[in-house]
Amino acid sequence: MKKDISKDLLQKYEDGTCTPEEVNKVEDWYRTIAKENAGTPFAQNLIVEELASLEQIRSSRKRKETIVIRLYQEYKRFAVAALICFSAGIGVYLMFAGRNDGVFENDVDPGKNQAVLTLENGKRIKLTDAENGELATLPGMRVSKTKNGELMFQVTGSSPTVGNSKKSLNTIETPKGGQYMVCLPDGSKVWLNAASTLSFPTTFDVTRNVALSGEAYFEIKKDKAHPFIVTSPKQTVQVLGTHFNVSSYPEDIVVKTTLLEGSVRVSGLQKGTETSSNVLILKPNEQSVNNGLTMNVGQVEAENEIDWHNGTFAFKRETLGEIMKELARWYDLKVTYQDTALQQLHFVGRASRYAKISDILCQMQLTKEVKFKITGKEITVMR
Repeated sequence: MKKDISKDLLQKYEDGTCTPEEVNKVEDWYRTIAKENAGTPFAQNLIVEELASLEQIRSSRKRKETIVIRLYQEYKRFAVAALICFSAGIGVYLMFAGRNDGVFENDVDPGKNQAVLTLENGKRIKLTDAENGELATLPGMRVSKTKNGELMFQVTGSSPTVGNSKKSLNTIETPKGGQYMVCLPDGSKVWLNAASTLSFPTTFDVTRNVALSGEAYFEIKKDKAHPFIVTSPKQTVQVLGTHFNVSSYPEDIVVKTTLLEGSVRVSGLQKGTETSSNVLILKPNEQSVNNGLTMNVGQVEAENEIDWHNGTFAFKRETLGEIMKELARWYDLKVTYQDTALQQLHFVGRASRYAKISDILCQMQLTKEVKFKITGKEITVMR
């Protein structure tokens, strides 16, 4: 087993202060250990010499419960490295390999590509059931579904009259447990997360305006003459050509905008009106957080913020309440708590979005801090 990771580097990784090179080093270390133990049904290795001084690092802080879980899918199996750290005890590194192994009587499959498209003429198409190929034709536009399950709006020979974009919109809506990719009329690509809605015109005007509720990752085709604007209830995001992610769920207190490349202008809205005091220009690897009154900006690992787009859950010091909310959207579940205080537990880690829910919950239970019960489409969280 490799022991080339220092306790200081592990601490930086947990605190989220690693450089991209350091992140890769730590995660390569985790993956190596996971592979080395993948053949063991239930292996437990204590590497106290690597982490014992975490107690000293944490002793100056207020007590908090932080559970770090790394989940990887290796050769169609889950190998888990769980790092459990408490300020009142010694940090211990635990290795687990295997799957659910019957811990849960019931299970829930992950989400999939599914959405409903409502065209500007009112026609509704359930994309999950639709055959590949042409779905509809609009003035100057062909709407089709590719063999990869992607929605395409392709301009044909003639163009509709400019201004039609103000009269009616096309809307694609994903349910809980759904996701979908759409190529817009200008060639820009949008990936919608679960329980999200995107509205857009068949033909863009001087500005390329779309409306978002929920979460989406955007790859915008460059066009300096026609700015691309994403409007959500609390803000607008204006770009010329860039890659960025917006999370704007109605039930969430804040809207998060994360920039991967290029530049975007984020403007806060109050009662639907842009406020000059709430305007930020984001650079790559920056994220704005908008609570409806104020906006703040901070540095993030932007690629980690779009892990959902790449088929991964990324838990970055999130509370159990936030994590379960994300899982509930993707697995289309209802979550209840026997003790609401459990929502404040913090977890850090990764898990495949294409695993069954039991695979994720089982590994979280190994921390001994929380238990789960699956009943139909409802999860009960217990101590």
